[in-house]
Amino acid sequence: MIKSEWLSVLKRPMVIVVLFFITLIPAIYSGVYLSSMWNTYEHTKDLPAAIVNNDTGITDNGQAVNAGKDLVKGVLKSDSMHYHVTSKQEADRGLKNGDYYLVIEIPNHFSKDSRSLLTQHPTAMNITYKVNPGTDFFASQIAKGT
Repeated sequence: MIKSEWLSVLKRPMVIVVLFFITLIPAIYSGVYLSSMWNTYEHTKDLPAAIVNNDTGITDNGQAVNAGKDLVKGVLKSDSMHYHVTSKQEADRGLKNGDYYLVIEIPNHFSKDSRSLLTQHPTAMNITYKVNPGTDFFASQIAKGT
């Protein structure tokens, strides 16, 4: 019974064409989707991110200390993302508009906190970051992980 049904289906060229396209469309969709997700971390260097350095720096034993500036220099040498040093207002506007996928903000007391690491009561050096998942969910997830 089943054999005779398949033989009658295969004798009609239009049915073969329809079956071919029914299987081809999901294959094309799967290929496009997989290629867009393939090795996404290799392409993070193209994602724009903003760095806001609010650190004021300090003088410790006559020596100028600016840990925020040093951190920014190190981040800019990295090619993990396409970093832009900007103001807080510009970074927030860029995050809202979709110009940036990630905003890293260094607080104004960052250098002071860095020097406290050498004392009996160190203070944690906190850096805040913001992402906008409404712009691109996958890009924001990648930004969180870099």
